[in-house]
Amino acid sequence: VPLELGGAFQDETHFLVAVAAAVFTYFCHGRNLSAALGPFKRRARLAPSRLLDLIASRFYLQVSICGTSTRVRGSQVLAMFRTRSIPLLSAFALLAACGNGTGPDGPASVGGISGNSQTATVATVLPNPIAVRVTDSGGGGVAGVDVTFETQTGGGSIAADRVGELSAGGRGGLARVVVTTDSDGEAEASWTLGQTAGEQEATATVTGISPFTFTATATPDAAASLDVASGDDQAGLLGSPLSPHVAKVSDRFGNGVPGVSVAWAITVGTGALSAMSSTSDALGEASTTLTPTQLGASEVTATAGSLAPAIFEAVAVTTATILDPAGDEFSTGASAGLVPPDITRLTAWPSAGNLMVVIDFVNDVKLDVVGGPNEVYGFLDIDADQNPATGTQARTDEFGGSTGMGMDFWVQLWTAGSGVMSIADSNGVVVGTFTSEVSANVLRMVIPLSLIGGDEGLVDLAMLVGTSQEETDIAPDTGVLSMAPDRVTRAAEGRRPVSSVAEPRLDWKEAAAQLLIPVERR
Repeated sequence: VPLELGGAFQDETHFLVAVAAAVFTYFCHGRNLSAALGPFKRRARLAPSRLLDLIASRFYLQVSICGTSTRVRGSQVLAMFRTRSIPLLSAFALLAACGNGTGPDGPASVGGISGNSQTATVATVLPNPIAVRVTDSGGGGVAGVDVTFETQTGGGSIAADRVGELSAGGRGGLARVVVTTDSDGEAEASWTLGQTAGEQEATATVTGISPFTFTATATPDAAASLDVASGDDQAGLLGSPLSPHVAKVSDRFGNGVPGVSVAWAITVGTGALSAMSSTSDALGEASTTLTPTQLGASEVTATAGSLAPAIFEAVAVTTATILDPAGDEFSTGASAGLVPPDITRLTAWPSAGNLMVVIDFVNDVKLDVVGGPNEVYGFLDIDADQNPATGTQARTDEFGGSTGMGMDFWVQLWTAGSGVMSIADSNGVVVGTFTSEVSANVLRMVIPLSLIGGDEGLVDLAMLVGTSQEETDIAPDTGVLSMAPDRVTRAAEGRRPVSSVAEPRLDWKEAAAQLLIPVERR
């Protein structure tokens, strides 16, 4: 039986053989001290001072028996011999005690013994440490094994009072720390949860063995702020419900805090609220819906205890409509065999996060996906900020119109056979698509406000339509359809110059059937 003893102990050989044999006998018999000492009658005594000297000279013994290697720590040796009694065991006795002569097993599994499935507030230490036991194939604990405790999800940190040589955290606490198992094969650490509410995980790992996973539930800290979540800065029709005003109650880390009562009040304007108070849900959100009964600006305020209030603004408008005379289309005869589109009314209003646009014509119209002589081509220009000094020249003005608007977005009616209309920004980059509906002589569009910069829905509009061969009508004839709350039309403010060099007139057939390809916005 080869014995590889850590350190030079030639003069204490019998002492070290006895120590190693006693330790392994102890482990082979399931930590039964009587079994380890019972078969042996001979005893030797050693002065305490000499024993301490020997232990101090080397911190541990590296023992290899029957191909199995382990460390016998100095502290374990000292603990065994505090009675000053040392069993003198021979190699033969050691083999007899182990039974089959193969020596004890190494680590075979890691199992949790305490600390799993706890609940605590984010960024706090769990009430109980997380602990594991490393066992051999026979279920006995294995001492002197390095166990790595490490956070996996949710952040947080690990700390331990007793750490191994590979400690990456120690008492200070980091995401990873290594702890050495005690004489029972057990190791434990304290776990400080991360700042994100919800389920978090940490693992205990021994090299070459499947790890044990601890889970914990982190609950939000106390409510620290009340903020606007959604539903601010919107516009809607007078007398119709707006999109919900949603406030979020958060802790100091931004986690939603449930169960907080939020009070609602109209602080500017008049109207009706769907709820005067509501309780935050699992996401920390509480909501109410305003139906304005007064044109113009309104304000709804959310409060929760001593937290700073969250304020929501909205504008109530009426439907913006302009009438365009029938028969004012200006076809030059290039549309022979086709029905020139002739606009009679342009109507728009904001509703539930969308810009609703309805165009009435003298005759029935069709999209190109259907085809036929009633196909309608053209553009809808949108000035999202109602500011002629921003954006670019309107497409309507490129073909002789006089809107004077600063175009921020534009819709192309031609769908390339898809039935899906494209909307582009002032640089011609497609920002999205939407579906439209044609019924007889009415074309309806539902344009998500998210496609026009998240605008509240108050915009200026102008429209140019025609056949596949030529432009035939503009609405309004001059100026724009304005959705400002105090007016529904605005006169032309003069064509805004975009270049000091005169530009040639665009080719309608090329522009009206220009293929717009959506691109990913970055």
